[in-house]
Amino acid sequence: MPSMTDQAARDAVRTGLGETMFLEAGAGSGKTSCLVDRFVALVEDGVEADRIAAITFTEKAAAELADRIRTELEKRAPASERCTAALAVVDRAAICTLHAFAQRILTAHPIEAGLPPRVTVLDEIASQLAFEERWESFVDRIIERDDLERPLRLLLASNATIDHLHEAATKLGQSWDLVAERVGAVVPGEVPALVLDDLDADLAVLATLADGCTVDDDGLLVRCEAIAAWGERLHAAPDDDARLELLRALDRLSRAGTVGRKGSWPDKDAVTAAVDAVKARAHRLAEQVQQACLVRLTDELAAFTVEAARERAALGELEFHDLLVLARHVLRDPVHGVEVRAALAHRYQRLLLDEFQDTDPIQVELAVLIGSSDPDAATKRWEDVAVEAGRLFFVGDPKQSIYRFRRADIGVFLRARDAVGGHLAQLTTNFRTVEPILH
Repeated sequence: MPSMTDQAARDAVRTGLGETMFLEAGAGSGKTSCLVDRFVALVEDGVEADRIAAITFTEKAAAELADRIRTELEKRAPASERCTAALAVVDRAAICTLHAFAQRILTAHPIEAGLPPRVTVLDEIASQLAFEERWESFVDRIIERDDLERPLRLLLASNATIDHLHEAATKLGQSWDLVAERVGAVVPGEVPALVLDDLDADLAVLATLADGCTVDDDGLLVRCEAIAAWGERLHAAPDDDARLELLRALDRLSRAGTVGRKGSWPDKDAVTAAVDAVKARAHRLAEQVQQACLVRLTDELAAFTVEAARERAALGELEFHDLLVLARHVLRDPVHGVEVRAALAHRYQRLLLDEFQDTDPIQVELAVLIGSSDPDAATKRWEDVAVEAGRLFFVGDPKQSIYRFRRADIGVFLRARDAVGGHLAQLTTNFRTVEPILH
């Protein structure tokens, strides 16, 4: 057994119940035991078990935590009336994932959240099927729109596909609340026509330099001739679609031949630079058109994404991320927010947040808004909201922040640690890498 160099921190978990606490717990340090200890200590201090919310990362972790809390309550029940009473209500306690906790908020306040009385949560498969159905209808609509014909054609001419737009829409849907904040903020302009004047000037410079070659079969001259022929095809192309395809193809065509011999040229370096200038100009032209197409089509994807979220809310058929966004929204609602926050603060008198480094940043907003008695909390950044002492207990480890794909952000972890304040403690003893296991 390793030495308990962090015993003071473990004692503070059980005894510092009137303090907000931020506990940094490394791998194998017994953080689940600390969560159980905190929960049971709160019960013995007079907090009813179903007034405590213990929020963890996965359903498996939540089930394990609930089982260990019940076991500890049963162990203490013969000598503790409060633990005995807690056993009768612990099944109602919010020992669950963040998404399940958000669902509890919405189920308790559906009208205030603008939802129908009955809300269902779509699993991953149902969400995907619903998305694909909406996507097919969306693609049919944009293909038929005259104002989107040009950006669609040019985007496809640049080797993009509808599948690329599908992928972009999927990514936008995963953070639709951020999309909603920005949709309509910039009015996309029309996709500009391809103007070749500057490229023609670069081609003319290259042609003049190529005339100075003294060897007919020099490799660099072959490259210059290939580029000149490409320029002729570019001007002969019937439309911008074909021109864009040629612009994208130049890099491959300009590799023809070798680098050439220095003795064949009055200034070989100048010729090489002129070739590079033509390639760079072609690349910039293609990128400018592609960017304009993407801006135009991304605006449509953003509107599609936000409208889909609104439809789900109206139907009461929510995805996992909807739960978090709508729970935050009802807490910050200018009409109902104060009443809802007060009701939740009474219902959940203590919040224990596990694996804090790996959950969506919305979690800290929910916790702070519930843990504050400030009637103006909804109008402030969560960092500026004062939390009642003892209401929140955070457990996390910045060294284990790995789930970036879930919008977890180590910056939020560090800001919360500094902004929420309270007692900072660390668990440093490792019960996992002990001598028998290391051996």
